[in-house]
Amino acid sequence: MTYFTRHLKPGEETIEIVRPHLFGHLWSLALGVVLVLVPFFFMFFLLSRGMRGLVTFLILVAIGSLTLVRGLFLWRRNGVVVTPERLMDFDQRGLLYRAISEVPLSKIADVSYVQKGIGATLVGYGTVTVHTSGDTPDLEIRSVKDPNRVREMIAGLAKVPAAQEGKDEVSENVNPKLYTK
Repeated sequence: MTYFTRHLKPGEETIEIVRPHLFGHLWSLALGVVLVLVPFFFMFFLLSRGMRGLVTFLILVAIGSLTLVRGLFLWRRNGVVVTPERLMDFDQRGLLYRAISEVPLSKIADVSYVQKGIGATLVGYGTVTVHTSGDTPDLEIRSVKDPNRVREMIAGLAKVPAAQEGKDEVSENVNPKLYTK
């Protein structure tokens, strides 16, 4: 039993667990790696300072290691569980802060996604937004690998009507006489 599936109702099956792309947590993980490696560049200088240098070196390595472990922990504990009845969002924001919310598939009005930036476009991750009806707040799934596939899966399960190809609200409201010669 995984961290995510132990929160399911008895007899409820999992269709997919959507987890953030590791690239979305790149800055946090890169900071941890840098904080671990930097003390080694100053190791001879720090160790030549005696006990103070050794303690400083160990503290810097410990801070870097904790930063790296925290980044990996938060990456592993964030995700959305997709079931035939609902979406469960697991949002771990810190070691002692976790929020779990759910959206019934019957409350989903629309599903959209955004890929912002060159890194997201090249690597293929983005943010999927699940728009809900009624009092249920919208659900934002950040740093998802292949956001279009996730959007299509959720929209298909929720039976959200697909958008017509090549048409949107803006193009239907534009007067074509303004753009012809």
